Amino acid sequence: GSLDESTLATKAGVDGLLIGAYHLVSGFGGAGGGWQTAASNWVYGGVASDDAYKGSDPGDQPDIVPIETYTSNASNGYFNQKWQAVYDAVQRCNSVLRVMAKASDISDADKKRIAAEARFLRAHFHFEAKKMWNKVPYIDESITYAAGNYNVPNDKDIWPNIEADFQYAIDNLPATQTAVGRANKWAAMAYLAKVYMFEKQYAKALPLLNNVIANGTTASGKKYALVNFSDNFNAETKNSAEAVFSVQQSVNDNSN
Repeated sequence: GSLDESTLATKAGVDGLLIGAYHLVSGFGGAGGGWQTAASNWVYGGVASDDAYKGSDPGDQPDIVPIETYTSNASNGYFNQKWQAVYDAVQRCNSVLRVMAKASDISDADKKRIAAEARFLRAHFHFEAKKMWNKVPYIDESITYAAGNYNVPNDKDIWPNIEADFQYAIDNLPATQTAVGRANKWAAMAYLAKVYMFEKQYAKALPLLNNVIANGTTASGKKYALVNFSDNFNAETKNSAEAVFSVQQSVNDNSN
């Protein structure tokens, strides 16, 4: 079954939509669910850069081979699935903003925080698309099938849009959060700095990074600090003092 927007236009409904948007940070769910859409970008980062090796034989996940050898083209199914997953996630963020506008039981303070979390995630997913394809459409909450305006051109550079969403998140997110997986203002600040670094605007990135290092805390309030390198890849030491923003995963929960 499905729920329409009027049914979800409550604080509980909007919270559920926001959790659904967070879920797609993992790359699994909705339009995504495999090597093509994983949050690690193992194929597009590790394998494509030769930091990792595809392994096995050429017939195992064959679409990875042309990505690894720089011979891929637009017919590669990996790209289509990554695109679908990213923009599915963007629309989940936009659904949070659209439905929240119809809700009457959400305080102004909660509206500001929820909007900031949704826009942080929207910036994250657009950043994923920007890294992959450069010229991509920027989709905000005004773009809907109902409005018939869903053919959005990709003729503009969307760095300013990504920057604006992260800046809104910096200005409106709390310093700590009620759940470890939620973004806080420091995560947004670090992410905006990362965007500036991709743009080679290092002078803009440096003060943000210095602020995060000097004053930032994890979502649960730990002071950021370096840990043993291997702990960053160990499930038993997840969400350490080195974790700025981490996707939350579960195992053995019967979800396949």
